[in-house]
Amino acid sequence: MTAGRNQAAAEVLLTSGQAARRLRVVAQTVVRWADLGYLECTRTLGGHRRFKESVVQALRDRLYGPETVMRPRRANAEAAEIESDPSAKES
Repeated sequence: MTAGRNQAAAEVLLTSGQAARRLRVVAQTVVRWADLGYLECTRTLGGHRRFKESVVQALRDRLYGPETVMRPRRANAEAAEIESDPSAKES
């Protein structure tokens, strides 16, 4: 019985905000997915949701494909600005 408890303790748990960043959605979407049963979560004694890192990773793989490298949002926003601004390409 203690082996199962140790294994569960080793699993990294994420907050809804942390899970949202990894899934590239807002935290409310993660909460909604949990409420609808799309994303398994547990609750703390205070009622906060916690998501197993492995479950979040599995969903991310299903959404974006396995081993997808996620660039920071800021880099994506800057790239979009450069692509939409013809004068920025010339420099």
